[in-house]
Amino acid sequence: MITGLAKHYLALDPIWQTEFYRPCEMIPLRDHMRRVYYAAEGLLDLGHSSEWIQWQVASNYLFLAASLNDLSADTDIDGSSMWCNPAAEFEYSHSETVEKHLAGFIVFNMVWTAYEATVKVASLPYGMNEPAGARGKKLLEELIGGGHFPYLRQAVFEALILKSGFKLSDRCQREIDKLINLGFFSALGAEYLREFRNALVHGDLNKPLPTDWGGRSRFRSDDDPAIRQFHANIRVALLLIQILMRSTVNVDDELSAGLSSPQPAETLLTQLHCKLRDQNGQLELPFQDAPLIMGEDEDLFYLY
Repeated sequence: MITGLAKHYLALDPIWQTEFYRPCEMIPLRDHMRRVYYAAEGLLDLGHSSEWIQWQVASNYLFLAASLNDLSADTDIDGSSMWCNPAAEFEYSHSETVEKHLAGFIVFNMVWTAYEATVKVASLPYGMNEPAGARGKKLLEELIGGGHFPYLRQAVFEALILKSGFKLSDRCQREIDKLINLGFFSALGAEYLREFRNALVHGDLNKPLPTDWGGRSRFRSDDDPAIRQFHANIRVALLLIQILMRSTVNVDDELSAGLSSPQPAETLLTQLHCKLRDQNGQLELPFQDAPLIMGEDEDLFYLY
């Protein structure tokens, strides 16, 4: 970190503290990730699948992602900024932006690994052999189709709105347009995340730079779409993991996923991301059955 400028943030702030642009009944992202981690642990214990090792992979990587608090970077790799105050201020802002970008890079890739492991388990009955990213999109399209999931539509469109630093391929854009028209939001999320992940790991995602710096600067890296998109994309990935997890359980299975008591697995896996409701002093899942439509905005409350 630049000498003389005290760090006033954590690199994970844009991941753990960011909220959607409009109010939503989803829990904070880190709490959501913890619940999905506990669900993976529970599915490992149920032991339905011969590919139990994949639940262990999903559990391990979700745990690692949720455990990350901070990291540091110093973009002044030559140590020359100390000779010029404006240069030092730029490097301080640059370092903060890079730290938050790196944090998003690391957390997203760990959650993506958990997603690929979940795809491998969920696709077992179907004999699919495509790469996990393509397989996940195909599986969600065939399993869920136009079915809906609480807040999934909102989460997917937030991710699309915040896309920054890379260009969608023509093939991906055509596929996204088709899936939007069909209303296949889970497959749409999977297709978009695959393109984002490929841009990230293949070097096609541009590293963000601060647009202003110094004492009078109004630039906040947390508000930069290049940084915010990680929060949105991680949220979508967790929702897709839930949907795929749900397809692997039996009707009589139960999970607690960190809640106080076991719940029917199908119902719980539909709502790991939802805020609990106070019912006569008891905290309960907001939706007790599925399928079901509740709320004024049916686009957000459809359950498949």
